[in-house]
Amino acid sequence: MARELLDELAQRCRGEVLRDEPLSRHTTWRVGGPAAALFRPANHVDLVKAARLLHGAELPGWCLAAGSNLLVRDGGFPGW
Repeated sequence: MARELLDELAQRCRGEVLRDEPLSRHTTWRVGGPAAALFRPANHVDLVKAARLLHGAELPGWCLAAGSNLLVRDGGFPGW
């Protein structure tokens, strides 16, 4: 994932941008390798801004929510 894109995300949106974040920290089963990036928005407005920015870049991504009933492979996830 382009460093410039993550920098732009951090500048445009309030919240936290975590790089190479182990998804095991965010699932109830505590399994899963790193995501290239994890964005924790401050509110719903910042979530929408981030989704628009990242959608335009055609990168894979999904909303994690509570992380329950989710298994992430040890190899991680290449997107956000």
